[in-house]
Amino acid sequence: MTEKRTASFGPYTLDLRSGEFRKFGMRVKMGEQPFQILVALLERPGEMVEREELRAKLWPSDTFVDFDHGLNSAVQRLRDCLADTAENPQWVETVPRRGYRFLGKVEWGNGAGGGGAVAAGVSAAPTAVQVQEPAGAIAPRRRGVTWIAGVVVVGGLVTLWYGMSSRVRAKPAEPFQSFTSAQITNNGKSIEAAISPDGKYVVYVVDDRGEQSVWLHHVPTNSDAQVIAPSKAYYLNLIFSRDGNFFYFRRAKAEDRSLYHLFRAPVLGGAPQRIVRNLDTGISLTPDGSRMLYGRSNDPVGMFLILTANADGTDEKVVLSEDNNKFPEFLSWSADAKQLLTLPSEGDKGAYGSIEVRNAQTGKVDALVASKRMYWFDLEWLPKKRGLLLAYQRLPNIFLGAQIGFLSSLGSQLRQVTNDTNNYQTMTLSADGQTVAAVQQRTRATLYFLPSSGFSGVTPIPAPAQRSDAQLFGWAANGDVYFTEFGDLLEMSPDGRSKTTILHDSNAAVMEMSGCPRGKYVLVIWPGHEVDRVEVWRVNVDGSNPKRLTNSEHDVVVPACDPNGRFAYYDDPSDDRIMRVPLEGGSNDLVPSEPVPGTAIPNEIFFANEMSISADGKWLAMMVIGAKDPKGSIVLVPLGAGPNPVTKLIRPDPRGLGTPIFTPNRKAVVYVVQEKGVDNLWLQPIDGSPGRQITNFQSDAIGNFQFSPDGKTLGVLQRHLESDVVLLRDTSGGR
Repeated sequence: MTEKRTASFGPYTLDLRSGEFRKFGMRVKMGEQPFQILVALLERPGEMVEREELRAKLWPSDTFVDFDHGLNSAVQRLRDCLADTAENPQWVETVPRRGYRFLGKVEWGNGAGGGGAVAAGVSAAPTAVQVQEPAGAIAPRRRGVTWIAGVVVVGGLVTLWYGMSSRVRAKPAEPFQSFTSAQITNNGKSIEAAISPDGKYVVYVVDDRGEQSVWLHHVPTNSDAQVIAPSKAYYLNLIFSRDGNFFYFRRAKAEDRSLYHLFRAPVLGGAPQRIVRNLDTGISLTPDGSRMLYGRSNDPVGMFLILTANADGTDEKVVLSEDNNKFPEFLSWSADAKQLLTLPSEGDKGAYGSIEVRNAQTGKVDALVASKRMYWFDLEWLPKKRGLLLAYQRLPNIFLGAQIGFLSSLGSQLRQVTNDTNNYQTMTLSADGQTVAAVQQRTRATLYFLPSSGFSGVTPIPAPAQRSDAQLFGWAANGDVYFTEFGDLLEMSPDGRSKTTILHDSNAAVMEMSGCPRGKYVLVIWPGHEVDRVEVWRVNVDGSNPKRLTNSEHDVVVPACDPNGRFAYYDDPSDDRIMRVPLEGGSNDLVPSEPVPGTAIPNEIFFANEMSISADGKWLAMMVIGAKDPKGSIVLVPLGAGPNPVTKLIRPDPRGLGTPIFTPNRKAVVYVVQEKGVDNLWLQPIDGSPGRQITNFQSDAIGNFQFSPDGKTLGVLQRHLESDVVLLRDTSGGR
């Protein structure tokens, strides 16, 4: 076999020299482990290759890894690339509990070079390193997330940042073991920020009633100057050039927030210039500032590109192209520009917290961190090989907000820098590594009880029942209200006098809830409780007798009770449709879910959290958007009308946001509209007559709203955000 370097079967070709796998001549991105499994199977077609043999090939004996999960995932990825299934295999057959067998006919071709089971360009079996969670973290107090215990790093013996010194030295103090915090804006509306390399300037974005402006703060004199006037535009990913003479940002027009262009502006004044069109990440600059790194999604369709260009946007080059489902939300260049660090939007089997260390020249992944207990979304390299600062959230309880942590190496423990109830965003670092600029956010919730028709005058006084830290609100069948708060489920009487904690699990989080009519059950999305997936649970109204109703391979969201007490409805985002399962479920085993007829809309994209059921249980409302209908439509689906129900489309107000909720009489739906940064409620009759605004809030956003069980009261949970720029200065002496 050593002289045979190319294997062909059906429409597929595998090349051991280039490490490429192609279908009809088109390259298919497979990944290293699925590739190696396929090579092993192709070398012995018709024979069973044992699981233990594959384990020895893919993972050395001293590797710390969940072998069964890793192998199952790799085989499933292989089947996906082959358009194959375990139930009706055409190419890869499973021998239960023993191994796998290749079923097809293989033709091997001769080629130059030595052979072997590992293709050129595909790394040998990696050694794993574990990154530990932060010690002494705040005890857990929410969109579809899948959980796994621990963090596993897969890759070669790689140090995350460009090497470690071999000389023995006295251990210096770690960065940010102690620090001071200073708030440098006081408007409560600063949403993006970046600090200059010398630490003397901070550029930040102010969002005020639907318009955004850009300001420059001079740290030594504590003075501010507006550098870009307010307009209906959106700004993201501010960053200074390495010499501090320019700052970069992404900007989109209000009418199309899906299309962002990169601009560069002189720090001391001058019109911004657009230098790169259509990019979907912020940029990272090389240490000398000569080149920048960024990503572009869906180019071509279904793929993403990682690109580099000169600092002025010229000489754009593609580093790599991969499947769009792992498009990186963040990219960073290492201090020697030899490695890229990317945070993909979806890790292995939906894992959050994925970090990929790539070769800067080839784009090949040298190491992979796949975490379902921590989610990293921003990072900064510290100078002189001193580690990383990361912005992260601990899972499953992400309600607590993002914090900043320090990581000295892949094998080290993530140490918390901040440890409070604020939320930290847009973290940047001065060149000396001594000062962090971040946006610190604080949110306060206020519940209002309104007439079911809304209000038009002065905003009513808040309801007696309040929880300032509440994330969501809902109605119980008896007229009480539910709050989700840091993962707990609380029940409170409308007058606020009676308070009960229904659910509390320090290792899980109650993300969403739905009180069921007839006062028997509450549906909750309860990630981390007993299982690692995000599933729908049913509990008694007192929190007792929890029962899991779903068993989805993907995260599920939006639970809703059938008013007639028959079904629990939920959204399965993987299939872009609504599912339902009997509310009572089985006595012991799970009852299979079924799709709701009429909720799979051809050529449309169904948005999660966009579904409600009428009070009589006869209609379902959802929001869809797609290529043929980019502005979106409300779809009304009759329930119980057979396998092919006749649906009805309603055109929403163009300012519409979020879930369409049926009014108690089912003659209209209500949804949120936004004007000048303020949320209000809009009533849309389903007979096609004109809609109208039914609330008159003058500020803030609407978290969620629901009509009471008797239909007489409209509960609205408002959320007030205070957002300002803070500077964290290292005082630990760890220069």
